Amino acid sequence: MLAQYIHSRSALCFRCACKSDCAAIPGALLESELFGYEKGSFTDAHTSKPGYVEMAHRGTLFLDEIADLDLSLQAKVLQFLQDGHFSRIGDKQERRAETRVICATNRDLQTEIEAGRFRRDLFYRINVISINLPSLRERREDVALLADYFLGQLNARFERDAPSFTEENIESLSCREWRGKTFANWRMWSRGTRFLVRSILLRRSGCRDFLRNSIAEWLLMAPIPLKRIAKQAVREMEGEPDTQCAA
Repeated sequence: MLAQYIHSRSALCFRCACKSDCAAIPGALLESELFGYEKGSFTDAHTSKPGYVEMAHRGTLFLDEIADLDLSLQAKVLQFLQDGHFSRIGDKQERRAETRVICATNRDLQTEIEAGRFRRDLFYRINVISINLPSLRERREDVALLADYFLGQLNARFERDAPSFTEENIESLSCREWRGKTFANWRMWSRGTRFLVRSILLRRSGCRDFLRNSIAEWLLMAPIPLKRIAKQAVREMEGEPDTQCAA
């Protein structure tokens, strides 16, 4: 999210922004993704293809989890960062790209260097401006802000008007031990809030508080069977139809 924000607020915002997850792609495939390849350079390479480095020319390339790059690929990335030159796989021609590179990792790179898993010269090359992003559990005051942001994103995506979380919900969520990256937390918000915005009971005002509280409880990792939510909502609708669940 921060890399996207930096790109969108820079002079390069009209250029391409590419992202590569270094932990999700094996080394050989990652090299082809980053630097591209020529036709016939390996099996199934039926056409030539530019890599992210080339596509992000005069734009932004975001390398997520850069600590997961293998040492051979680290050397090729270092060479590109030094002089801006690279070659596609299977091509002897040198190409040039002017690309802003943003890197992220959840590991301590100094520890990785001492263990021999990360090149020291590459570290110095990428460590121009360093931003330390504390985990959400270290900045709980941001929980309310992120909750509103994610809810707004999902409301726009599904064209719904889901009710906001109450102060009690936010207080409960703030006490949760949030783990993982913002993306992992986003997935949790997404799963919980999708249930909220997609439920047909949203149109019934009396059931909103129950659904909202159920989702907040679910986000706190308390197991809530879907049957229980449906049964309790039906009981509320049948028990007090005029005051709680009137359309």
